[in-house]
Amino acid sequence: MDLGSTAERGDVPALAAIRARLLRVGNRSLTAIWDRTALA
Repeated sequence: MDLGSTAERGDVPALAAIRARLLRVGNRSLTAIWDRTALA
């Protein structure tokens, strides 16, 4: 919802912040999966 309204307003700095947050969360999730798999 935040991403959609931000894109509609054309708020480039806010879009960059949302993108960075999504990348951080995604990387943490992948790292957690890889670490769990490495221990198996």
